[in-house]
Amino acid sequence: MSKPIWEGVYKSFRDAPSSGPGFSGERWIQNSLEKINAVRQDAIDEVINAMTRQNYYLVFKSAYVATILGQEREIPQDNFEEQYRLGHTCSLLFAKRDSYD
Repeated sequence: MSKPIWEGVYKSFRDAPSSGPGFSGERWIQNSLEKINAVRQDAIDEVINAMTRQNYYLVFKSAYVATILGQEREIPQDNFEEQYRLGHTCSLLFAKRDSYD
């Protein structure tokens, strides 16, 4: 098994030279959000596929909107910086295939 490319070059990440804004840079944030959205969609697809294998089918898929203090809005995600908030959660409704055949 080969060693990771960085092994033996620096004793720690602290010793490695850095350039640019790092984790607060727009490029890193945008790439991270794209990956989060892809993972989120993959997770939704995984649930749908798992339910399909159990003889269920998707009846309804929607962004979840909560009523909070009398207003319809996204679920609060104030514990995350604004650029990391995912927005609406997703509601999935399935029905057993045998029920309607």
